[in-house]
Amino acid sequence: MIESSGAVPVLEPTRALSLLVALPLAWALSCAATRRHAEKAAAALALATLAVSSLVLAKTLSAIDRGRGGIVEHVSSVARLGSLDLRVDLVADARSAVATTTVALLASIAVVVEVSSRREGAARRLGWLGCLVAAVFAVTLGDGLGAMLVGAQLATLATFALAGEGSSRPVRALLVATSGDGALVLAACLLFWSLGGTFGPSGYVSDQGPRAALVSTGAPDGHVHEATLAVAAYGGARVVSDRDVPLPGEPLVTPFVATVDPGVVSFRIVLGPASPDVLATNVTLSPGATHVLVPLAPTTSLREVAERARIAAREAQPDVLASRVLGAVSIRVVLAVLLAWALVARLSVAACAREASVGASFAVVVTMDLAVRASPILGEAGLLFAGLAGAGALVLGAWAASRASRQPGARSAQGAVVGASA
Repeated sequence: MIESSGAVPVLEPTRALSLLVALPLAWALSCAATRRHAEKAAAALALATLAVSSLVLAKTLSAIDRGRGGIVEHVSSVARLGSLDLRVDLVADARSAVATTTVALLASIAVVVEVSSRREGAARRLGWLGCLVAAVFAVTLGDGLGAMLVGAQLATLATFALAGEGSSRPVRALLVATSGDGALVLAACLLFWSLGGTFGPSGYVSDQGPRAALVSTGAPDGHVHEATLAVAAYGGARVVSDRDVPLPGEPLVTPFVATVDPGVVSFRIVLGPASPDVLATNVTLSPGATHVLVPLAPTTSLREVAERARIAAREAQPDVLASRVLGAVSIRVVLAVLLAWALVARLSVAACAREASVGASFAVVVTMDLAVRASPILGEAGLLFAGLAGAGALVLGAWAASRASRQPGARSAQGAVVGASA
């Protein structure tokens, strides 16, 4: 296992993030189950969502003040097979915590405006708005590609339902947006393949190398005579000592931040019967330091991909993705094309609406977040890619806001929220 040092964010475990995603889903289900009291249920759950998002923001900022990178919650492990680890993890850092709080605030305002307008079909619109809010949270907080892709598809459907009323060619726009979501799935598969090996004349050849690195970071923790071990990867896995001396409180279940005795230790991460254990043999835990385990094997976490790239740069190792090709084309070029189409196609549903809606506003949020999250995998061109995608999304938001300002009477109820958000 590689031992390195540098700035790696330490994530503190929490249990508040899954509640933040569950509340808007409950809001949507309540609107579907009871049309009679849908407005009251939606308003109550929207305010509860705003309260929990504010709590998440406070917990995140508190963790950052203590030198951490944010908070994390492991929700479930979908499947583990070899290096493939499909799990649902939620992570809140400064960016995602502010985004979710902003979305929750705008959604609460939209609910109040919708209820006050007393328009026909309010229960249906409120239900789809709850689905959209949950989808935005899944994208902005989701750490694994699985949660992000499901959230992106749900956001497409919810945006179509909210923006489709009175739209021109809504079905065609939905098909275009769905093709963009398909491009995201293909890009995720290509990224996972490229992180673990390459296709050659004899077929796929896996890379041989360490599966994880232990990075010593300078994050302050106050335990000057003890070491801190943090593992946010491999959610739900058990961590046990590989020698006679056990770790304090073992088996530890990831994610965790634990205080341990300094010295040379060996431990293993038990992933399950279908995946080999990850071994950390004879690694040094220094007193007063925080040590973060970072996976180097193929991963479905964009956060772990970014950390892996930073470790490679510090260790003067070649960038893995820079050497990968698909045929004769660089894999980064292929990923950039797929992501660009995915982000442009996502906005087609919002752009076809004749009346601006809060769905269009949140579609911009999803697009910008996907662009920012994906930019590190594109190397030096990533920042430019994120900037162009963000500028395009903001142009659509400004266009939707100008539309909203021209909508008279009750038809501008959601449009007013769009104008406020822009």
